[in-house]
Amino acid sequence: MTGSIPANQFKNGLTPAGRAGPAGIRQSRNVNLYPVRTVGPLNKDRMIDNPQKGQVIDGISQSDNQGVRIPTTVTICKDTRGSPLVMRAAHMVEPSAAGERKALCFSHLFQLVYLCRQYGLDEVADYWNGVVRINDYQKERFILNMLRAMFNTLAGKRICLFGFAFKANTGDTRESPAISVSRRLVEERAELVITDPRALANAEADLTDIKENIAFVEDPCEAAEGCDAIAIMTEWDIYATLDFKKIYETMRKPAFIFDGRNILDHQSLFRIGFNVFPVGKPPLTHF
Repeated sequence: MTGSIPANQFKNGLTPAGRAGPAGIRQSRNVNLYPVRTVGPLNKDRMIDNPQKGQVIDGISQSDNQGVRIPTTVTICKDTRGSPLVMRAAHMVEPSAAGERKALCFSHLFQLVYLCRQYGLDEVADYWNGVVRINDYQKERFILNMLRAMFNTLAGKRICLFGFAFKANTGDTRESPAISVSRRLVEERAELVITDPRALANAEADLTDIKENIAFVEDPCEAAEGCDAIAIMTEWDIYATLDFKKIYETMRKPAFIFDGRNILDHQSLFRIGFNVFPVGKPPLTHF
């Protein structure tokens, strides 16, 4: 077996028991999308049924700066419940089950990579390992987009993160991209405000070593007061229903919104006066 797969990813997941094929691999509750019985038929044709799949995944990370509009999702394969597994554009290239708001953890991708290696599907394993690498790149690129948009410096800029949880309707912050984004913003000497309906306590714990540089505010309207920019990090329903006209009036100008989840009405925000930076779509700016 080759590839850089952390050993702790398999503590509660798939582990080899000899080399006896499917019977020699036990199944965990954490990998229900990929039960052992489906491993045999996996091949490159099923996982990547045409070259455009790889191009779209890469395009999710890059097309918004090139004035190109891309699909917000691309179907990769079917899971065992018959739901299509898709990749959707976000500040992280996030696998999720279409029709559900349930993200597939990246530990599942590591497990899929492991299975592909075991069955000699090295090209498929490399493909999914690449998704993880793109995810890391996309989080850094999210910061770089903010830096470029806000006149090449974030120092002294007050930036509010809307959401900190890994996904909506939970307080779980494990693997949340907001952790690394927050740390990078502090490194850039930005003034950081974090709001989340359920994850503020975990956010404070995750950032305990730098929390003196961060304000934690439960109310999103209050959190955005006096800010230069808002960054959508979690797709909470409440954020799409906020009165952004009032929020805009309380913010510094020019005001920016970086919609890392593509959940807002971008044209409406632009008409209010915001400079809007979605993911996978051209920005809407007043300058």
